[in-house]
Amino acid sequence: MNTAQSFTAVLDGRKHKVRNLWQRGDIFYARLKITYPGEEVPKMRRVLLKAKTVSEATKELRELQVKRDKGKTIVRGRTPTLKEYGQKYIDRLFKGNRKRPATITSENGHFTSGPGSLASNGSTESPRGRFRGHWTNAPPMESTTHV
Repeated sequence: MNTAQSFTAVLDGRKHKVRNLWQRGDIFYARLKITYPGEEVPKMRRVLLKAKTVSEATKELRELQVKRDKGKTIVRGRTPTLKEYGQKYIDRLFKGNRKRPATITSENGHFTSGPGSLASNGSTESPRGRFRGHWTNAPPMESTTHV
């Protein structure tokens, strides 16, 4: 068992497990049932804690549990979707003038045009499978030999 990559239960000073407190490497996580905005059903999630010691982590865990019970939203951040990030990227390009206008227009088209666009499905991942499938189904290139 590699403890640097796996979650292990945190033990207190008396070697008893601290409920809902987990550790991976030097980082502590709280495992709580949370409903994020836009969701109907709460899910069990691991929330990253800022604490560096077991006592600090236990205290932060209790604070998160109180916030959750009072109905306050616990959100530590979310990875933007590819569409959201793409729009920020294009806006930054238009402001910064780091690329030619034709290049910016071309990249903007990749994010916004049609069903084959990068952001058409709203996922957080690039559609590598589509590209890979296109490349693997392509006819083999003709070899040219120079004499």
